[in-house]
Amino acid sequence: MKSRQSRNELPPDDSFLASLPGIIGFILTNFGFIGFLAFKSYTALMIGAIGVFIIWLLYW
Repeated sequence: MKSRQSRNELPPDDSFLASLPGIIGFILTNFGFIGFLAFKSYTALMIGAIGVFIIWLLYW
């Protein structure tokens, strides 16, 4: 019982909040490149580049 209780006391939101910038960067990257391929929009490509830059800053 003790190990289960100590596991439940950990705040569950920390891991999600820590991975949130990576998730946002991944979504921006996908949105940018799919938007560029679908609409030939350079604005979407710039948004995708921002997403790649966020991921590069986080995981380099």
